[in-house]
Amino acid sequence: MSKIVADTSVIINGELITQIETGSLRNSQIIIPQAVFDELQSQASNKKEQGFVGLEKIRKLNELSGSFGLEIIMKGPHPSTDDIKFAASGRIDALIADMAKQNDAILYTSDKVQHLVAQAEGIETVFLKTKIKNEKLEFLKFFDSETMSIHLKENQFPLAKKGTPGAFLLTQIGDEILTLSYLKMISSQIFDIANISDSST
Repeated sequence: MSKIVADTSVIINGELITQIETGSLRNSQIIIPQAVFDELQSQASNKKEQGFVGLEKIRKLNELSGSFGLEIIMKGPHPSTDDIKFAASGRIDALIADMAKQNDAILYTSDKVQHLVAQAEGIETVFLKTKIKNEKLEFLKFFDSETMSIHLKENQFPLAKKGTPGAFLLTQIGDEILTLSYLKMISSQIFDIANISDSST
């Protein structure tokens, strides 16, 4: 059974799940570093969309595991508060790479920098490019040529500032009260696009 270490990027963007569902990945042990799980948990606790998305994807990985001969395990030390705080500077990525090295596993990532660093360290790695979804961002329908900004809040009608700086009106732009699920869908779309941009740089 081959061993795979999944980093944060391939979990959040769903590319690891896609590999499984298309049959490209099966009969493997997928190691989710404890550092990845703790980072996602911290993000979710701070109401960050990527945290919720990542935890949901891990739940789905566990759900799929039995049907595809996969063993999903959580492994490794808990990251320190500083590790999570400075995740953007590569602290969590370093822990993930170490996990792949220590377990003689293949590192799956959608992060170009992580991929290149792993190669430089002699770690076998697979780069899964984030697929761009052909869907129109829902919030764009609220914009027209006069719209400066939109204001979307749960249990309220959508509003927009229309006009020019110093001469605008706050105007209702829809007849349906916004629900939490609808706003979550919009934020998830925006996050997906932002994640694609980040992993492509």
